[in-house]
Amino acid sequence: MEFGVHMGRLIVCSNRVAVPGISNDSPGGLATGISGALKENGGIWFGWSGEVFETGCRNTQEVTAEDVRYLTVDISKEEHELYYLGFANHFLWPLCHFELSYIRYSTLEYDSYRSVNRMMAERLVPFSRTDDLIWVHDYHLIPMAHELRALGVQSNIGFFLHVPFPSFGMLRSLPVAQELMACFMRYNVVGFQTEEDLESFRDSALRLLNVTIHSNDYLEYEGRLIRIGVFPIGVDNNVIQSSLANSEACEDEVNIPVSGSLLPSENRGLILGVDRIDYSKGLVEKLNAYELFLKQYPEYHKVLSLMQIATISRGSDPDYINLRERLENTVAHINGTYADVDWVPIHYLNRSQSPTKLMVLMNLARICMVTSLRDGMNLVSKEYVSAQNPDDPGVLILSELAGSAKQLEGALLVNPYDVESMARNIRVAVTMSRSERIERHASMYSSVKRYDLQNWRSSFIEALQATGSMENVKKVRAPHAIVG
Repeated sequence: MEFGVHMGRLIVCSNRVAVPGISNDSPGGLATGISGALKENGGIWFGWSGEVFETGCRNTQEVTAEDVRYLTVDISKEEHELYYLGFANHFLWPLCHFELSYIRYSTLEYDSYRSVNRMMAERLVPFSRTDDLIWVHDYHLIPMAHELRALGVQSNIGFFLHVPFPSFGMLRSLPVAQELMACFMRYNVVGFQTEEDLESFRDSALRLLNVTIHSNDYLEYEGRLIRIGVFPIGVDNNVIQSSLANSEACEDEVNIPVSGSLLPSENRGLILGVDRIDYSKGLVEKLNAYELFLKQYPEYHKVLSLMQIATISRGSDPDYINLRERLENTVAHINGTYADVDWVPIHYLNRSQSPTKLMVLMNLARICMVTSLRDGMNLVSKEYVSAQNPDDPGVLILSELAGSAKQLEGALLVNPYDVESMARNIRVAVTMSRSERIERHASMYSSVKRYDLQNWRSSFIEALQATGSMENVKKVRAPHAIVG
């Protein structure tokens, strides 16, 4: 992948870093999406180590692998509680997912959020060079460019938001909304998953800051131009296809117990769900819809089984502990009501699966259900489409509130709050003709191939590379600029 003759190093900043051979907590699609660009061009991946210290000095660790330097820094127990568990995950996360009932604001937590960003910027600066491209990821690090600029960094700095951007009506609940919006204006490029997110950001910038809009691609703020755009993240189709093409691996992985027996290779009776345990994923709504389906369509007892892979996240958070207990109780209720000696309606797994096993499950599943109450993109939906046999594909039931719904219109789009509609759509999916399944899959796969992982990272980096330096950016006076 080439980004131009003036391409310097790429420095990636994220809350967590997937260090080869060390980290067991990979940041999902982010790790796969940026590792290729780092390896091809040389660069640095910088962020929190995942380690928390109670006393003593803050450590910065460095590991080099395949021409990539992995730099990680520890945070204190207090910072972990205030910055990470506090402002980032008890305010910004629920705010971005439109869950105001989970929001908790504390000035102390916000101050820690800013302080940690300042500390991380200070730790990064000694490793940076003027010609670097710096790519900052997600809501944990919104003020990073502001802090780097304060330390004299003139490099092009871009920011990509993986989660949804809240509407202005939601953003108003943030006491420091104007201050954080001003932090966005220190970047050269700010990217979003969907056009809806971009429009919400533009609207908030107009209402909170004295910005000028130039066409739909640039904001001007205090004499600087900020490129804004939509860069939908995708999946690596080549990796998925290679995994499925490895027949020996597939033969080992396909022996997966379901309902007391093994999945036959031609099995079409599996509904698959793959989610992190989080209130934004609509897991309870999915289970309720499946129970209603079993109640309304008893002819599908012993014909369909739901396998829900629900990996544990933020396991010490009371909100997540309560959600997990609620899910377990719901699964127990459904299985207790409908199971028989030779059939269990729901197989509920709290453990992550190997990539090969997951792709085989996706390939086998007749239906995949993604019922997010709000999602930035949702890569599970795209992975499912990529893993299907185009001659006999399964059906994707997809929340219209997931970012991927705008690209995967061939899915059965549902409102995750409408349990009755979701139950009916399970019936539609299982009875759908092969010709319709093929037609729907073809349209979705075309989009998945076009907006794949490489397209995401290359389009963003090219946009970042094309912007001028902070010293050389000139005002552009559009004839019909809109002033907020």
